[in-house]
Amino acid sequence: MEKQKTLILVIDDEDIVRDLAQSILKFFEYESLAATNGDEGVALFQANKDKIDAVLCDMVMPTLNGEEVFHAIRKIQPTVPIILSSGLEDPALISRLKSQGLAGFLNKPYQPAELIAKLNEIIESSSS
Repeated sequence: MEKQKTLILVIDDEDIVRDLAQSILKFFEYESLAATNGDEGVALFQANKDKIDAVLCDMVMPTLNGEEVFHAIRKIQPTVPIILSSGLEDPALISRLKSQGLAGFLNKPYQPAELIAKLNEIIESSSS
């Protein structure tokens, strides 16, 4: 039986960032689902929680922000790896969320290699 491709949920309100993330993931043979805001992202996660291997989420969005999405998804599935990304780094917030299980943070704009390296790292560590 063929191994399932790794499924990443991308939550970002900026079309260009979301589309680019999905293109990078496709190029590196990941599957992806995409949501345009926090509410949609949490609903999509809820509907696909048994299939999603990791979440890439923007910090600043309408409806729910990245921190709120992080906590909402943690309530649904406490072990799924979540990576937050933002152009504005808040070291205190990132540190606090990492102590609560945040898998990583990417500064925008991130390079494709940074995204894939971070995903490979968290997926390997969560499957071992």
